[in-house]
Amino acid sequence: MVETKGEASGGPPFREDLLVTDTFLYLGTVEGKVQRLSRAMEDPRHPFLSMRDAARIDLETGEIVESPQFLVNLEHVVLAHEFVDLTGDEGWKRLSQEGTKVQAQAQTRGRFGFRVTAFLPRAALASPLLEEKPYFVFLRPEIACRPEPHEEAARRLEGLSYVIVRKAWVTSLFGLGPA
Repeated sequence: MVETKGEASGGPPFREDLLVTDTFLYLGTVEGKVQRLSRAMEDPRHPFLSMRDAARIDLETGEIVESPQFLVNLEHVVLAHEFVDLTGDEGWKRLSQEGTKVQAQAQTRGRFGFRVTAFLPRAALASPLLEEKPYFVFLRPEIACRPEPHEEAARRLEGLSYVIVRKAWVTSLFGLGPA
């Protein structure tokens, strides 16, 4: 999983956010977030997300490039995750309520096609909510990819409590049944 040691301990900086394009996986902290990462992804005034104290991992080779800052074009973000403590988070509680989810699978386009199988809030599939947000939030995802990404990148996609999937990258989405 992501490194959590702080700079004070001599380890790498805490990396709060994960962004995945069809070429790279980025770990860092998105600057300028007032609330959650999903809110920053909705803001049309900022086509780029600025990540500080970041690492970029090539999905194909596993090469890691560290940088004080990366600018990531939001149009190219396929998957995202924020490493935060969800205890007491009202939005998370609503998303996690039993009886309100369906198991679903989404397939994305791109050089690395991601297949996300997870639980999706039932309301996310209903109009007008289907058009309201530019992304889906999948709970307890299993993420597969063809071709398989380098192991350095693949291990970062395991065990996430949720993943944000940008709708613009989804080629198909279908329900697999009740949660």
